[in-house]
Amino acid sequence: MSTPKKGPWYKQLWIPYIALPLLITVITMLSFVYLSFKHQDVVVQDDWDENSAAVNAAIDREHKAVALGLVLTLSADDASGDITLALAGKLPQPPATLELKISHPTDPARDQDLTLKREADGKYHATLSQALKGRYYLAVEAVDWRMTSMRTFPQGSFDIVAGQY
Repeated sequence: MSTPKKGPWYKQLWIPYIALPLLITVITMLSFVYLSFKHQDVVVQDDWDENSAAVNAAIDREHKAVALGLVLTLSADDASGDITLALAGKLPQPPATLELKISHPTDPARDQDLTLKREADGKYHATLSQALKGRYYLAVEAVDWRMTSMRTFPQGSFDIVAGQY
């Protein structure tokens, strides 16, 4: 009885069955490491726990909007990118400008901060720098009040009622 002639180890047929799964595992692991560094989680605010006074002030501003009974009607034109905001409530004097902060939950590149100016028709107008698609957090701010909401775009026209999220 003769034994088969053995060649070098790298010519054996069982090597791919061991090496291929290991190679696939290493390639997959390296691709996940690359993706985790390329798409890191966004830090919402670095010093949020140190700014409790600012958080309380923001909550007080939201309570003031509820006390004034504010209702905003926001219209977004997808084609032109125009934003129109109508303000109703018990305001003694409507502000000349409003700040609209549009924040995407996961992609800070899609965030927009707009200054809406009051026009002769009593409505506030601004133009978006990019179209809104998907879910966004909205914050409309004046000097002494603030309103927040969460909406999915494109939506056309909708109301934001103070105290309702």
